[in-house]
Amino acid sequence: MNRTQRRRRLLLWSSPVLLLAVAMAGKLLSLPILAGQANSSFDAGSSAAVVRAAQGLDTANFVEPWKAHFALGDGHVLGGNFAAARSEFAEALTLRPGPEECKVRVNLALTLEELGDENAKAGNTLQAVDFYRQGSQVVTDAPRGCFAPEGEGNKSGEGEKLKAAGDRLAEKQSKSATAKDGGKDGKGQQPADASAPPQSKLDQLESRSGNAQQERSQSGKLKESFSDSPPLSYDKPW
Repeated sequence: MNRTQRRRRLLLWSSPVLLLAVAMAGKLLSLPILAGQANSSFDAGSSAAVVRAAQGLDTANFVEPWKAHFALGDGHVLGGNFAAARSEFAEALTLRPGPEECKVRVNLALTLEELGDENAKAGNTLQAVDFYRQGSQVVTDAPRGCFAPEGEGNKSGEGEKLKAAGDRLAEKQSKSATAKDGGKDGKGQQPADASAPPQSKLDQLESRSGNAQQERSQSGKLKESFSDSPPLSYDKPW
């Protein structure tokens, strides 16, 4: 085998490695560009543009894969699809984003709060309470570094955002639970006096009507309390 043949064979053997290196270099160069597109699109309020940039980030992203899911979550938030946003933020959290975990937790807690509000407005108090409870847990499970004054995970005030979200979630959970119990402060209906004579059918109907009216009134108050809530402030991609 002459020298030219050896060079050709060596080139053939090394071609896949070279192609992979070129592809990786191209991907690394594209990451900041796509991240910038996601950021500017979020500022412009363009859900579709954020999602497109995030999908580009997600392709063969071995460096920081959580960022693609975080950006996708932001895109779904802009589109009002909080269920999809919650799924993406939760996935970003499982990918261990390091100090950025605090930022991910802020958006995940806010998304759960939005889902709770949607259910509260629709009168689905059981579901609302569950979403508020999940949001509170996201805040409770946040590492201590999220709240440190000069902590690496608290560079943009993530600690204050988490605390504020936790306070709102606790208050809304309490309101929803009260409405679920018909405004009886969780004590339920008082047992009937065994010595009292049985009610007539008309009295029973009137009593049930009154209870139903009271429950509708409590549900209406709950919806009103969330209808005028200010919009939540999400952290943009980065």
